[in-house]
Amino acid sequence: MYPPSLLEDRPVLPQRFLLLRTMDIAEAHAVVAGLYAPFDWSLSRNRRRGSHPVSVHAVRSGSLNVATLAYGHEVDIRPDHVGCGLLVTTVLAGEVSQTWRDGRYAGGTAGQIFLTSNDNRPTFHYSASAEVLKVSLPQQKIDALCWQWMGRRGTSPVRFCLPKVESGASRPWLLLLDYLIRNLDAPPETQTLLSERIEELLILHLLANVTHNYSDRVLHAATTTREYRRARSFVEDHLCESLTLADIARAAGCSIRSLTRAFQLAGDVSPMRFLQELRLQRIHSALCHGTETHVTIADIALHWGFGHVGEFNRQYRIRFGESPSQTRERIVS
Repeated sequence: MYPPSLLEDRPVLPQRFLLLRTMDIAEAHAVVAGLYAPFDWSLSRNRRRGSHPVSVHAVRSGSLNVATLAYGHEVDIRPDHVGCGLLVTTVLAGEVSQTWRDGRYAGGTAGQIFLTSNDNRPTFHYSASAEVLKVSLPQQKIDALCWQWMGRRGTSPVRFCLPKVESGASRPWLLLLDYLIRNLDAPPETQTLLSERIEELLILHLLANVTHNYSDRVLHAATTTREYRRARSFVEDHLCESLTLADIARAAGCSIRSLTRAFQLAGDVSPMRFLQELRLQRIHSALCHGTETHVTIADIALHWGFGHVGEFNRQYRIRFGESPSQTRERIVS
């Protein structure tokens, strides 16, 4: 059961995007097939008694094609294909169900979100009062965002394993669509940019909330990213302390091995090299700005966590091409 606020805030295309409103079934079939793909349909026997026309609204915003469909009759739809990506059907009113060719079934009322691709060969069933909003998401962009999230390229396209989005993830999806629709009056450049960003958010929302063939790797990548950020934050806040790799791993909430891997996946140096680089930068900045001229270089090095002055001098020279004393003399002079 979806909360009333979810149903009241459903995303609806404005009337100016009306593409078709007709009682002519043949005309409706041709228009919808042109908008998506050829399909077969079976209308209920009592369709001639109905007074509800087929209604289609459609708009292209940036790279997104958005359409609302209301067939006005109880109908079964069997599309030949759904394009080169993922077709996402959001129920706005009435009842809709979807069956994949392997028998997986999902049904629901307003707020339910169905997913399908060409591999699924779906059949849709619409009640006479049903209205849906459809968005097509390109497979190429889905794959690219998933692999970027994982940190490496996958060996096969992303395939979602469930025919629907769980109800808990429906509201963010509807809010994103509603935001898109509310900005259709924005200047073309702004609208294009917003559409691109919203398309990415829609895809990322599905990747995070619907099981797919890379779910475990995405979850691992997300965990690794959190560990990396925690470690960096801890190091930055404790530069002056005597830190060990175990200290950093403990603060990040992971093992030393996981911590090292997190830094590798982030394209960064090892955790201890990162720590040393930050310390060297702080000391170099202090020397370059002429601060603390009354303090010896050895004391500055000790303050920033270098326990061995000779090793500090060596690392400083490697990093900046001169000794700490040369830096200070050059700035003072």
